[in-house]
Amino acid sequence: MLAIYGICTSDLLKTIAYNLEHDFADTHLQMQVAYNDLSVDRAQAFKSLSQREAGKLMKQFNEWLAKHNGNYRSEAERAERRRAGFGVYYFEEEYDDKKEETPVSRDG
Repeated sequence: MLAIYGICTSDLLKTIAYNLEHDFADTHLQMQVAYNDLSVDRAQAFKSLSQREAGKLMKQFNEWLAKHNGNYRSEAERAERRRAGFGVYYFEEEYDDKKEETPVSRDG
C-alpha cells in the first residue's frame, strides 16, 4: 500500500510542477473543492457522497483506459506512448480559526 501512496504523491507533485512551468492553456487538470464551516455530520455525509460518486467516475475512467491501453494502430504510435491517469483524494481536518485560508485561482 505504501508504494501506491508514493506513486499517487509523485503523480500529484509532477502535475503541480508541470502546471507551474506551463501556460494555463497547456496545464494538466488540477482541481480542488473545499469548505471550512461544515458540521461533523455534514462532513461525514460529504465523505460518503464523494466516495460514492468518485467511485463511479473512477470505474468509468478505468474501463476507458483498459479498453485503450496498448491498443496501437502502428509501431510509430507505440513509440510515442504515454502514461496517463486520473487521481482523486478526500481530506478532512479540524477547522482552526487561527489559520486563515486564502482561496487561490489560476485563471490565466
